[in-house]
Amino acid sequence: MFMRVGTHLSQVDDNHISNLDLSFRDPVSPNWYFFTGIGFNGGNAEIGVQQGNYIGSDTSTQSIILRCRKANTGYVLCSGINDQGSSAVTIANNRIGGIELVVQNSNNAGLLVL
Repeated sequence: MFMRVGTHLSQVDDNHISNLDLSFRDPVSPNWYFFTGIGFNGGNAEIGVQQGNYIGSDTSTQSIILRCRKANTGYVLCSGINDQGSSAVTIANNRIGGIELVVQNSNNAGLLVL
């Protein structure tokens, strides 16, 4: 889920992102985002303040499986919640877990961040 909101307060509450099995191959660009549960890029927001969001599971494993074929030397970023410059953001009461990252063809140098 990726959002860019305005100056009025936006609330993001009680979302459940789970039961995913995603496969990606890295593009020509060596640096890229592979997975973001909740992403923001500008605006005034509260994420999980009234009621928490769930990304994956806090009670089971493999709720989200991310399969990445890594063939270059750049980085791949995986994040539960990513704020890329919101003017005002409050992040609280969220649960992130049960995420498995599977790297295929990892004999090339590179950085994977979860």
